[in-house]
This record gives sequence, C-alpha cells and structure tokens, in this order.
Amino acid sequence: MRQKDTPRAEKASQTISLIEGAQIYAQLKKTVESEGILDRSYGYYAAMAIFAFGGFLLTLYFIYITSSLFLLLVLGFIFSFFAVQVGGFMHDAGHRAIFKSTKFNDLVGYISGLFLVESVEWWMKTHNMHHANTNEEGEDPDLEIPLVSFTRSKFLKEKGVAGVIKKYQAWTYYPLRALVSLTRKSGSFIYYIQNFKLSNSWKVFGLIVGLIIWYVLPFVLFDAAKTAVVLLSINIPLGLYISNIFAPNHKGMPEIKKGHKLSFLEQQIITSRNVKGGFWTEFFFIGLNYQIEHHLFTNCPRNKLKLITPHVKKLCGELNLEFTEVGTIETNKIIIEELNKVALSA
Repeated sequence: MRQKDTPRAEKASQTISLIEGAQIYAQLKKTVESEGILDRSYGYYAAMAIFAFGGFLLTLYFIYITSSLFLLLVLGFIFSFFAVQVGGFMHDAGHRAIFKSTKFNDLVGYISGLFLVESVEWWMKTHNMHHANTNEEGEDPDLEIPLVSFTRSKFLKEKGVAGVIKKYQAWTYYPLRALVSLTRKSGSFIYYIQNFKLSNSWKVFGLIVGLIIWYVLPFVLFDAAKTAVVLLSINIPLGLYISNIFAPNHKGMPEIKKGHKLSFLEQQIITSRNVKGGFWTEFFFIGLNYQIEHHLFTNCPRNKLKLITPHVKKLCGELNLEFTEVGTIETNKIIIEELNKVALSA
C-alpha cells in the first residue's frame, strides 16, 4: 500500500540530497529556458480562448432554445466539457503560464472564475499550497478530501457520517465526485464570506449573480422537466470531469511524512503521475496529463509541457527515480484499488 510511511516513499527520500536536487533542478531549468520552452504561446492561447469561451456561450444558447429533453442531456455534457476548458484558463492564468504580465493573467483568471462561479483567490491559495507541499501529510490540502482516505491514518480519523460510510469508499468515490461542481462553488462562497472585505464586495456580488444564473434562473425560464435535466446534465458530468482530470495525477502515489524534507525536484517527480495517450488525452486533460512536467515548471504553457518530458525522463534514468506514466483506465484502477486496500487494511 502506498502511504506516507511505505518503504517506497522512504527509499525515494534517500535518492538525492537537498543540495544535489537543487543543483540538478537549476541545470534542468537552464536547459528548458535555453530551448525556449517557457516562452509564452500567445497564438495557442488565443485560439483556445475562442474555442473554450465561444463553445461555452454557444452551448449555453442552444440549451436555452432547445426543448428536446434528450438533446438537452447531450448539450449538458457538451457544456460541461467547455466549462472545464474555461477552467483550464483559470488554472493556467493562476500559474502565470498565459501572459508575462501578472495583471493580464489575473484578468483572465477573474473572467474564467466569473464564468464558472468560482473564487480565483480561494482556488489559488489552496492550489499553490498543493504545489508547494505535494502529497505531504498535513500540508497538502488536496489530501484532505472529505469522505476519501488514501492512507490508513486518515481513514482511522474519519468520524460521524464519514466514519459510517468510509469502509465503502471505493464504491462511493465516483458518486461523490459528481458533487464536485457544487462543492467548489459553495467553497468559493464560504471563502468570500469568511474573508470579506469592502474592497472585495464586487467579487461577492459577481459570485452571487453567477449562482443565481446557474441555479435559480433555470427555474424562472424553463418548466420543471427542462430545469431538472439542465441542472443534472451539467453539474454531474462537470463534477466527474473535473475529478478525472485532477485525481489521477497524485492519488495513490507516495505520500511524504510531515516534516520529512525532499528536494523540490525529487518530491515533484515521485508524487506525480502522468497519463499517457497522445493528442486527445492532452486535449481532454487540458495539458494536465503531463503532471510531472507541470509540477516542475508551473509557468510552462500547456502546449509545451511535452517538450520537457525527454529531459525529465533522462534525469530519472540517471538518478534512479521512477517516472510514473500510465493510461487513463489504469490510473483510475489504481485509485480504486488504493481506496479499497486502505479500507480493508483498517
């Protein structure tokens, strides 16, 4: 079982020293920069912006004018796809991968957040903590997923409702992922309320308007059947899609014991998993299938991440570090197997 105190994690921690890791990473960064891989890809992002935001709005229009419940179901799935593509812009802007200018990146992030009804600040705060402490016990917020435990220690701490259903976590994992769209929006709202400032009132107002458009306006514009189909066909696929982009990257990978320090290079490599599959995998995963490369160079434009792969694989061979790369089906099998193993072992 891959958990924070497994022999695999302990062995990995002894591969290279902190100083050696820093030196090797500095050389890798120098090589990547010299090849222009980190240069901005304005043409690529301009084309993707037209595709993502245009598809989002066009699909929304067709949802508004369509009366066929079956077609609405199909449109809901399509809308979810474009919503995640818009989310990719919020993600890349947050990592300063689109523009050199922080202000322009922030602008794209805020626009994307308004479309998705999510707080950019809340997302960036938790996501940056994840990148700084990837799979580190007590430090990585992505390890604290409610009702899901990838380590025995977290499993045993679950109480209340979580304590009742935790032994079935391998079965409840996917149904609960369907709620992710709702939890992200509610989490954004709670964050703004808890950190309310008068200067941020426009952000709260924008979030409230967005929530009304997403969840109240359908009841005003449509009959009960259309409203139900629209809300379900958008939110359930969206939650599953988001989860299946982010969860495969780290879940089931070694976790680092709190306070146990590894070099940045080593920690990002051994705790991250790539998803192989070529162009279509990259397209549907918004580039996050190159998770190892992304964690090493967060500001790299997503269309150039694959150019880093040969350099990292070469380093892993030289340093005896495992470069984990599996298919889409395999990574989901790993997640379910780990959840089941943790439940059975406890």
